[in-house]
Amino acid sequence: MQNVSMTKLSNDQNYIEIIRVFFSKSECDLSDEDKRQLFDAIIQTQMFNECIEFVKDWSNHNEDCLQIIYQCLKSDSKIVLSSKLIKKIVKYASEGDSIYPWLILLYLIKSDQSYDQKNLPKFFTIGHSVLGRKNVCTSHGGEFLFEAQKIFVVNEMEDEALMCFSCLFNFPPRKSQFIDIHTSPVIDLKWEHCADIFECFAPEQMPEFDSRQSGISLETKDFFMKILNLIPDSEKPQRIQSISNYIKKGSTLILEDCPDSNSLTSNLYYLLADYHFKAKDFAAAKYFYINDLSFHVNRFDSWAGLALSINYQVDQMLLEGKDINTAKFHQTAFSTMQCFEQALRLQSDNMKLWIEYGILCYNIASNWSRLMKRIKMFSLNDIEMTNVFYKYEDVLIRTKHCFEKAIQTNIYNEESWLPFYMLGKVAEKSQAELSCILQLYESAYLNLYLDGAIYPKKISYYNPPHLSIESLELHYRVHSVILKYLLNNRKFTARMLRNLKFQLIKYSKSPFVLRKSFSNHSGQSSKKQNGSKNSANQFVNNTEINDQIKDLVSDIIDLVSERQIKFDVNRSRSELITLCIKGIKQCLSRYNAHYKSYFRLAHYYNIIQDFYTAKSILCGGIQNKTNPFLRFDDETEKSCSNPGYINGLFLERKSSNLYNGIWRIPIDEIERAGTFNFHMFRCTNLLISVSALTNDYQLLSSIAIQLYKTPDLDKQYINHAERTLLSQKAFEDCFEILEKLLLISPSNTLIEEIQSVAQTMIKQNIYTAEILQRCERFNNQLQANQRM
Repeated sequence: MQNVSMTKLSNDQNYIEIIRVFFSKSECDLSDEDKRQLFDAIIQTQMFNECIEFVKDWSNHNEDCLQIIYQCLKSDSKIVLSSKLIKKIVKYASEGDSIYPWLILLYLIKSDQSYDQKNLPKFFTIGHSVLGRKNVCTSHGGEFLFEAQKIFVVNEMEDEALMCFSCLFNFPPRKSQFIDIHTSPVIDLKWEHCADIFECFAPEQMPEFDSRQSGISLETKDFFMKILNLIPDSEKPQRIQSISNYIKKGSTLILEDCPDSNSLTSNLYYLLADYHFKAKDFAAAKYFYINDLSFHVNRFDSWAGLALSINYQVDQMLLEGKDINTAKFHQTAFSTMQCFEQALRLQSDNMKLWIEYGILCYNIASNWSRLMKRIKMFSLNDIEMTNVFYKYEDVLIRTKHCFEKAIQTNIYNEESWLPFYMLGKVAEKSQAELSCILQLYESAYLNLYLDGAIYPKKISYYNPPHLSIESLELHYRVHSVILKYLLNNRKFTARMLRNLKFQLIKYSKSPFVLRKSFSNHSGQSSKKQNGSKNSANQFVNNTEINDQIKDLVSDIIDLVSERQIKFDVNRSRSELITLCIKGIKQCLSRYNAHYKSYFRLAHYYNIIQDFYTAKSILCGGIQNKTNPFLRFDDETEKSCSNPGYINGLFLERKSSNLYNGIWRIPIDEIERAGTFNFHMFRCTNLLISVSALTNDYQLLSSIAIQLYKTPDLDKQYINHAERTLLSQKAFEDCFEILEKLLLISPSNTLIEEIQSVAQTMIKQNIYTAEILQRCERFNNQLQANQRM
């Protein structure tokens, strides 16, 4: 009857009467269900003082009772617990079966102004340990641990704070590094939790775009990604479209940071961007950088990181060579330039970024130049070279500006040689005066020398000594640019040729040739303090350099004495060409993987119509030993791994890989994106030309077959479009030679050769239709010859 009555009171929500009925009973007369109904009624009526008075003398307070006591305290700050009840709560707390005794004690401590707050860390440490043993430390929404971690963070108790988060969210993951490994159930991560967690795990100082390590670990990144999914719409970036319009279209940029961003959202995107950037996940880095810029449009590191992330896409396109004349490529390149421009507006003295920007612009200009050369070389008049984003000439001017700005920053580092080197290349492309080009290369050379470049007898590909390949590249470029000048011009003044001879004599006595590294360590230290080296005039007073310059005196005297003799231009030009060839051969004697030297030498002999020597330089073979033009001039350069002669660029070619044994230059500043592919295209094109001029139809057939097939990803030495063009050229040259030989001297042996070449290609389904047409033409030609 009483149960029916209590049910009716509950249904009628007559909470006052429910309380009156239960308060009339003793503790032992109340069942667990009675207590639950009583506590619900107390919450509804907020009769907190009466509740405390009723339960204070109970002998046993269950979980529900402790919870209602805690709620009473939180709801009415005037409530005072008896000492007897507090002692019972302390006893319950030490047992660790419930979190509520600890929450009650925490409330009492906070309310007690006489309590020494310095004891709070110890209170939380003991509480977490006791509750953790019973796996209840995360109950009640983890309220106790959230309070604990705040105290631990304030008191710089990192391990204790981490253990709180580990129990709450399993982050960091529970590991043996913690003395106690609790197995309390984790709670669901909510947005209101995120600010405290982020503050604890975010670095005090944001990482820079070029710092070696990311600001967060992999585990932290994964947890921050969970936080990312909880960000409410009101806190998400609102200006992404504005940033994207600036990057893609060059629209006006609003240069004001978002005023409403909080600490979490304003730095979360940047830390995620930085992590993915350092992990080389540039697509993800790009996404997070743009989101961060929506909050912090003036953050330099985000613009710099974004520029380099998009620049990676440009490099990949250049390496693959697939879309390098498409709107997609030009748009991506334009976007990268926009990001570099904004970054350098914010920090105009960043040498590293000026160099990166300059290299991007040079790569874009070089790509345009290479496409134009290919069109001219193969008469591809149907290919349209249009670009609405930028002009070739403007990009080249911008390239020059970037490297000049890099020099003006007056910051010393081991890349101080690079701006001069790149300016020399820009000057070459701009067809500047040769003296200007040589002066820039000399400045680069001197920077390398004073940076402690090592000049070994033999450079190892896998472990090249300090700045050795960079120095070799400068030695090559000086001799190459002079050689090109001598070959492409026919009118010379005596003054010009004497100046060139002076330059070449100077380089023949250079530290690179003599293999003498800079040894004045005090000078190096002074150099590092005084900054970058902008011209050769800064170094002529150096004792060691002056000593080396004295060695030139006798050569210069001989040079001056030539003025007393009637000047022979042709003789002088030939002498200079010989010196250039010698300088380029020195590069191969030191580093026989330098494919640029092979090409330049072969190209020279092709120009002077010594086609067999040109072919030997490219193909190699036993005949190279006896060819005097291919022997290295200085036998002291000979080593156990160097045969003493040029052994051929394609010497190690296989039937399945024409480029076997050819290696990229292992220096990124020299081997820029797309460079290797284009050089292989030039080398292959030259090989096809000299093979045709020497009637080597068998080699042409082999080249046509190899280039016709689509190579594996790791064997794509030249771009797809260029590979198909070269294969077609090799095929046509092969059969033109066969047709010519057939006209001159038809024989059974030659006919069998033609059949062999044709059958080999047809079996592999290569140029089948074209071969059948040509064979039919050959047959008609033979029949016509027989009737005559």
